[in-house]
Amino acid sequence: MIDSLPEFYPKIEAWVENVILEEGNATILTLFVCLLTVLYFRERQRRNAGVAAGEVGIPDQPIEHAPPAPN
Repeated sequence: MIDSLPEFYPKIEAWVENVILEEGNATILTLFVCLLTVLYFRERQRRNAGVAAGEVGIPDQPIEHAPPAPN
């Protein structure tokens, strides 16, 4: 597989130039990559917060809302 990379690279470069850059899809591709990055970091932060809460001893229970104030 690695031995075939020099033959494969010009094909990738031509595809990037033709499809992404010439057709104006660079913005869409950039936004898609940003979306994936944000989703990845949000999931990572959520998992780290869950682990940290478990270490402190905070139970994983939903927060109860206070009763409404009397009128």
